[in-house]
Amino acid sequence: MVILSTCQRREVYLVGNREAVSLVEKALFPDFPKEHLLLRLSEEAVIRRLFRVACGVESLAVGENQVLGQVRRSWEVAREQGWCGKFLNRLFLQAVTLGKRVRRETDFGRTSLSIGALAIQFAERFLGDLRDKRVFLIGTGEMAQLLIRYLLERHVGEIRVSSKNPERARCVQRQFPGIQVFPYGEKYERMQGCEMLVSATEAPHYTVERSSFRKIFPEAPHFLLDLGVPRNIDPQIGELESVRLFTLEDLQNVAKENRHHRLQELEQVERFIDEAVEAFRFSLYWNTLVQALQEDFQEITREELQRLFGETALLAESQMVPIKETLQRINRRFFAHLKNVLKDGMDGVWRREKESCPGR
Repeated sequence: MVILSTCQRREVYLVGNREAVSLVEKALFPDFPKEHLLLRLSEEAVIRRLFRVACGVESLAVGENQVLGQVRRSWEVAREQGWCGKFLNRLFLQAVTLGKRVRRETDFGRTSLSIGALAIQFAERFLGDLRDKRVFLIGTGEMAQLLIRYLLERHVGEIRVSSKNPERARCVQRQFPGIQVFPYGEKYERMQGCEMLVSATEAPHYTVERSSFRKIFPEAPHFLLDLGVPRNIDPQIGELESVRLFTLEDLQNVAKENRHHRLQELEQVERFIDEAVEAFRFSLYWNTLVQALQEDFQEITREELQRLFGETALLAESQMVPIKETLQRINRRFFAHLKNVLKDGMDGVWRREKESCPGR
């Protein structure tokens, strides 16, 4: 059993009968209105579901990369707990492998849809590595906190925060101990020496005015992000020499383009998923078939050896050993070769059949 938990779902992948499934449901989802919130899948639908999750197709932000790591970690936890047998190990290995292939061979997860992530990308494009940069942030709301988290992940050199709400600013500082908090009235003084200025508030007026900003120029930041609604930074500041001012609308336009690009890539990703599902189903069929055939082959081999040497005892037991070992090697090599032939050739055979009989 593997339990996959993300911000929007909890999924349980289980090998067992209906009684086992019922026990797991009662243990993990005791209070859920099952007819509305529990989705039960089986057989091929489970395989396809996990592959789609690992590729980011089922995510709210289609194509996001974080989910692949969540799939991998869930699988690792299950293995550490001894919850995984051969089937789930193979299934999750294929899911992780497919997720990596999608991200390696397509642009499906390379373009960002998050405004916070895009803000950081904009900053890195114009400022380069952020590890030695200083950032001045006005605001302590949800967007501001998201940006702080992204900046800390980039190991930014210094984060200075200012807010009209001192209590909320102190709460944010407790949440992110590495930041510095300054009174709102000192914002122009404190933003001097910073390379980047971000304002993300809902103030009905400008939080950064041209006249005050001009007084500290050129010691003021030259890269500005206005993420406020309405606008926080006086647009005329963007007219100053060497100042780059971007707005929330700029980032939203890029996010829209990225979303369109991801949807274009989705068709190719779906093809990869179809191929992976078929390959996994074939491997299940093959493993069952080869086990039965090998058992039959071994039984036939024993019968024929008994028929040839059993009654007459033409050879001593020590002389029979290399004969039996040779037959075992033939067995292994034959079925390994057959598996490779089928794996490499069936797609081509089916493709040629479809081309010659398009109506089938």
